[in-house]
Amino acid sequence: MSKIFISLFCWSIILFSSGFPQTVGAEEPITISARNNALTAAVNYLSAKKNCQIDKMEQFSLQLLKLDEDERTCQKHQLQNAEVTDYIMASSDLALVSAKLDYPDKIVVQTSPVVKVSGKWKFVTDINNHHSFVTTEKIKPEIVNGINTYLNSIKTANQKGMEMYGKKLGGVEEEQDGMLAATKSASFEFNVAGVKMIAETVAITSIKTKINGKLNEQVYVVYLEDNKWKVISDRFLLTASIPKNENPVKVD
Repeated sequence: MSKIFISLFCWSIILFSSGFPQTVGAEEPITISARNNALTAAVNYLSAKKNCQIDKMEQFSLQLLKLDEDERTCQKHQLQNAEVTDYIMASSDLALVSAKLDYPDKIVVQTSPVVKVSGKWKFVTDINNHHSFVTTEKIKPEIVNGINTYLNSIKTANQKGMEMYGKKLGGVEEEQDGMLAATKSASFEFNVAGVKMIAETVAITSIKTKINGKLNEQVYVVYLEDNKWKVISDRFLLTASIPKNENPVKVD
């Protein structure tokens, strides 16, 4: 029987006893049920992916691109193991999940949103930090204003603005967020390359930055909290892979 590395039972115990606050300044309280349901959706999606169950993959995911995969192509390059390495709630309808995926020829690490859409939790797929997405639908001006206000606050070292329009979920060192380092930089330029809605209160944004001439682009989550659209500053969305072969060299 297929098995995802991390068990829902253990996660339920962790979530219940972790002492996390039940609200993160969101409009609705973050309940234990919401935490478990969000994690269940992520685990169910990864389990379906591991077993090449295309229908279930579609059931538990929100696909930004049309799924270009069938059972046959999946089995040719089948996921061998999946491990949820980190999981945190941002609001009552948004969680961020980090996972490590083990394929025959590579290891993929990714951080992805899980969102509540029409009462059901969905794992958001097809977010690639190496390719910009283009804004095609009409985006609410307040979303773009929130992103720009946050970035301008960084540029002007406005701590109050950064706190008002940025959100730290915790558990990640500040140094891992390249934009926060820009507050100490003599040169910081930015461009909001794209914004895409993925739920009523959640969007993703591709942000290009130049810090002292060094170009960078990352995808961040933006969500509605306290009537403000805020950038989650200490976790960008990542998909990266490293190759592996049949004879890895183990280091003691």
